[in-house]
Amino acid sequence: MRKQDQDQDNTSDLLFAELSEEMRQDQVIQFLKKYQYYIMAGILAFVAAFGGLLAYDAYQTSQRKALATDIAQAQALLNDGDEQAALGLLGELSQRKDFYGYQAGMLIAKRSLAQGAFDQAATEFSALAKNTGLTAPYKELAEVYALLAASNQGLDAEQSQRLQALASGEGAYAAMAKELQVALMVQQGQVAEALSAIDLMLEDEASSASLKFRMEQLKTALEKG
Repeated sequence: MRKQDQDQDNTSDLLFAELSEEMRQDQVIQFLKKYQYYIMAGILAFVAAFGGLLAYDAYQTSQRKALATDIAQAQALLNDGDEQAALGLLGELSQRKDFYGYQAGMLIAKRSLAQGAFDQAATEFSALAKNTGLTAPYKELAEVYALLAASNQGLDAEQSQRLQALASGEGAYAAMAKELQVALMVQQGQVAEALSAIDLMLEDEASSASLKFRMEQLKTALEKG
C-alpha cells in the first residue's frame, strides 16, 4: 500500500513538473509574441553599434597608417635635401598633440640642431617636452635634447638643476642625461670630476654596453690628456 502511494506521488510530481514546464514555455512564447518588435529593435541597435565600433576602429587604423607614411615621407625628403617640401609636411603634422605630432616636432628640432640653430632647437625641444599629450619617456627625451641644445652656450643654474633631476631619476633617458653631464664637465675643463662620473657609469650594471663603450673611449682619451 505504501509502495502504491509512493508511485502515485512520483507520478503526480512528474505530471506537475511537465505541466509547469509547459506553462513556462507558453509564457515565454506569449512574451516573445508580445515584445518581439522591441526585442528585434534592441538586437538591431546592438548590431549597428557593434558595426559602428568596428568601422571606427578600422578608420583609426587607416589614419595611423597614413600619419606614419607622412612621417616616413618627410624623413625621406629631408634625407634627399628637399627641406622645403619636408618642412611643409612636418609643419602641419607637428600641430598634432599625439605621438605623430611629437615625431614631426622632433624631426624639425633635430634639423635646427644639426644646422647650428641652438637657441631655436632648444625652444622647439622644450615645447615638445611640455606636451601634455605625451607619456613621460617621450617628454624626458625632448627635455634632454633641449638641454643638449642649450649647453652650446652653457647651462644656467635652472637648466643644470633640470639636468641633474633627469640624471638622478629612474627615467628611460637618465643615462643620456648623465652622459650630457660628463660632456659638460669635459667642456668646462673639469677632467677629474668627469673621470669620477665615468667610473660610476662603468660600474653601474644598468648601463648599456654601448654607453660603457663610449665612456671607456672617453676615459682613455681624457687619461692620455
